[in-house]
Amino acid sequence: MLKIKYAFEYLNKIENPTLKLVEGWTNKKEYIDNTFEVFLSNSNNPFEEQQLEPLKDWFYDISNLFKSKSNIIYPQKTSFKTEAIHYKKKIILKECLNLLGIIKKYHLAYRLRTKDKDRILENTIFPISSDKQAMRYKLNKFNKEYTNYRKDRKYRARFILLRKVLSLLLSDNYKKRTQYYLFSISLNFYCFNWDKIFEGVDQEIRDILFESLNYFMYKKLSEDKIKHSLMILVYTFLTKRLHLKEKDSLDLTNRLASDILYDLDCKNDYEKSELSKDIYIYDVFDYLPIFLHQDKRYKPPYTPEEEKKVIQTMKKTSYLLNESYKTVNEKFFIDAFKNSHVNYIKQELKFIYEDSPE
Repeated sequence: MLKIKYAFEYLNKIENPTLKLVEGWTNKKEYIDNTFEVFLSNSNNPFEEQQLEPLKDWFYDISNLFKSKSNIIYPQKTSFKTEAIHYKKKIILKECLNLLGIIKKYHLAYRLRTKDKDRILENTIFPISSDKQAMRYKLNKFNKEYTNYRKDRKYRARFILLRKVLSLLLSDNYKKRTQYYLFSISLNFYCFNWDKIFEGVDQEIRDILFESLNYFMYKKLSEDKIKHSLMILVYTFLTKRLHLKEKDSLDLTNRLASDILYDLDCKNDYEKSELSKDIYIYDVFDYLPIFLHQDKRYKPPYTPEEEKKVIQTMKKTSYLLNESYKTVNEKFFIDAFKNSHVNYIKQELKFIYEDSPE
């Protein structure tokens, strides 16, 4: 297993940012336009033309509510006391840009699931992930490829992780723990500096590892679950990161879902309980964690025993990664398990910290 000497050194970090605060900023629609300009210049545009202006209006209303608050305590250490910053000689709204990044990732996943799923039908677990018999058939195929000695070692090496992980997913004893390991990768995928982690590792080995990982990053989920997960994260971002009032956050979340991105005529508006209580990570799609609300009327996703085993696996994996985690209080791992959706919205968009003329 890859062992990291100083774990936190392998995260995407902000080194000596040149961005400047804009204190006492007056909110203007121009700043939203600037924010979208920066975002679209660094990202594939996942939105349709008719969605852009309503989306800008939505963010403008958020920025007005955010500006009206004072003494905001951010969920992570930062030198920024306001969301208004200078970037490439323009004022942009940093927190709007971060939220826009989350919306973009999940909306792209939604479009992949609904309009372009043929792209993931081959070479991923997507078509068989809900069919145990098909998974067993695929495992037998992987075993045959791995033991096909007419092929060279490089070819057979591609099936080592595939057969191992698939066999664990088919095991009643290890399924939940293996699933959560994959979930953890999706939770942290955009945090890790993968180039640094694999520094000095042969490129072909790295390619094999990522090909194997890619196979398990596309579970067969409905588009509704992807939409629901996005709305959970939007509501969490508005309430936990921007500290907006719950009612305002709920209204804004429903407006995004019903009036801008999706047609929800067939479903009532999201309720506060669906977005804020009993949230757990359900699965993974397109390298993104998919969160759901646990309805108390149904069986919980984890029994107390399974929950304990998952948390123990998280601890052991962390210890293998870096022995310094042995000094971390167990509450850290419990929080990571129970509040992963809150921790997920703390991530920053890295590209806004790149050096640029101010």
